[in-house]
Amino acid sequence: PGVYLRVEVETGDITTPVKVLSEANLDLLGFLTYLNLIRAASRHGQAKVIVFDDVFASVDSSLRERVADYLFSEFADWQMIFNFHDRLWFEQFRRSANASGHSSLSFEFGPWTPGVGPSIYSAPPDASWALRDALASTPLDRFDLTGRAGLLAERACDYLTVSLALSLPRRLNQSYTLGEMWPSVHQKLRTSSVGPTVDRLHRRIHMRNMSGAHYNEWAQTISLDEAVEFAEVCRDFWDSIYCDGCRNVVAPHRGSISCKCGNLLIV
Repeated sequence: PGVYLRVEVETGDITTPVKVLSEANLDLLGFLTYLNLIRAASRHGQAKVIVFDDVFASVDSSLRERVADYLFSEFADWQMIFNFHDRLWFEQFRRSANASGHSSLSFEFGPWTPGVGPSIYSAPPDASWALRDALASTPLDRFDLTGRAGLLAERACDYLTVSLALSLPRRLNQSYTLGEMWPSVHQKLRTSSVGPTVDRLHRRIHMRNMSGAHYNEWAQTISLDEAVEFAEVCRDFWDSIYCDGCRNVVAPHRGSISCKCGNLLIV
């Protein structure tokens, strides 16, 4: 016993899928076939739970969103667990789940140690705690402040360039720095309701490289007031794009930019 698939071409001839479909489409056909076999098995008592362990690696990028929409539509009453290694795919599937009304929880795996194992936290987490601790510490350390502030600004831009689908210079390894991401973020948000905060950060964005990333003599001239000012504007920028209620970064929703719960709205 087994499952045998056949393809009927425009001429009416019947052949095997391997003769007419690309490798990516063969993978997609196998994936969809497996899903429907699982769904058929659920009618005979199998639990409605599916685990996807990075199974979309061979699916063409043009089909990703259609696959996500199909899953959250056809398996709306199922529990689905996804493991992603690609941030872009993760964001696409998360947006599709939100758009379909499919409730979801997101987690990220952090550093792993033999004694403790992996750290697991909600995604995206509130990354501002380290900077807030630095601002509340006594005495204040100007280099610690600028370093943590720069990291927070870079993380905010990392999330925003994905959630807002912003253009970036092409890179083979998909690793981008603050200097590469900030221009598109600034261009997108400078005329919005968070424009004043964005402009404040834009006037101080050089602090990330001048002090936060270096320990040369010319970087020692930064004053404590300048460091605090840079740290505070990075904190304020994070607060303008990250909702502590639904733990989501703002994204396009119904013609505007907002968090999932609507508490943060950028117009």
